[in-house]
Formats: sequence, structure tokens, C-alpha cells
Amino acid sequence: MRMNGIAIRGFWLWMISCLFGGVSAAGNDAALAALSKGNYAEAYCHWKPLAEQGQAEAQYHLGWLYANGNGLAVDIPEAMSWWTRAAEQGHADSQFAIGLAYTTGEGIRKDLDTAIDWYLLAARQGHQDARDILARLNGDPDVSLLQRHPEVASEPWFGWQGKIKK
Repeated sequence: MRMNGIAIRGFWLWMISCLFGGVSAAGNDAALAALSKGNYAEAYCHWKPLAEQGQAEAQYHLGWLYANGNGLAVDIPEAMSWWTRAAEQGHADSQFAIGLAYTTGEGIRKDLDTAIDWYLLAARQGHQDARDILARLNGDPDVSLLQRHPEVASEPWFGWQGKIKK
């Protein structure tokens, strides 16, 4: 299929506007709308400048574009780089995503101890999936969760706790 000159110019104008256009707070919403329609290139164009400016939510989503290969080549190290930037700002979903990556070992070295460290960061911020995974891992005889992190036993969200009435 050949593109006519107008379509080619339109494409390049769109790409330039993505790269140099103004970045607004609505950029994340626009990117999510584009993503929901399967328009990964548009989502990328919204998230990339926001992520470069340090916005954790955009960094998190950009990481998933790389991890899943949505409009890009799958690049787990690049995904991890974006998630780490967001996680270091306290972004719980990014901390959880890093934990998942280390748990599965897809594209990186599998490391359950490192995964647990990231899950703990997310869990302490209320990330329910991280809490659920930690609770399941606690029952695994090959995991030394409480041995490495005995403080977790006193976390109110960890395990079952009951009170006795007097």
C-alpha cells in the first residue's frame, strides 16, 4: 500500500506534535483513552514526554508498553528502567510490576528475594495484589519471607489476626 504525499506529511506532522507538543495534566487521560482503543503510538506520544519530565504514572504506563511490546519491541530492561524511576518516587503499581518481573524472570534474572522486597514496598502502601502474593509466598516452604523480614508478622495487613474479648 502506498501512502500519498498528504498522508505522509500528515503522519510527520503528527509525529512532530507528539515529540514537541505541549504536555498537559490531561496527557495521562488522553494516553489511557488511546490505549483503550489500541492506539499504542498515540499513547506512547502522550506518555513519553510526561515520563521524561518525571511523572510516575506516565513512567509506569510507558514501562508496560515496553514490557508487553505494545507498539514497540518488547524490551524488559527498558520497562524495568521506567518502572524503577516511578517506584523510586513511591509509585506502588510500579513497585508491584517490578516484583512481578523478578518473580517470573521473563527477560530478566528470576530473583524471588528481590521480588519480595518490591512487593513489600507496594504492600505497605496498600497494594492489595502485593499483599495477597506475600501471604501466599509465606506458605511456601522454599521462601524465607519471615526469616528475612520478621517485621512483616506485625503488619496489620499480613496474615490473620483476631482479638479475644475479655
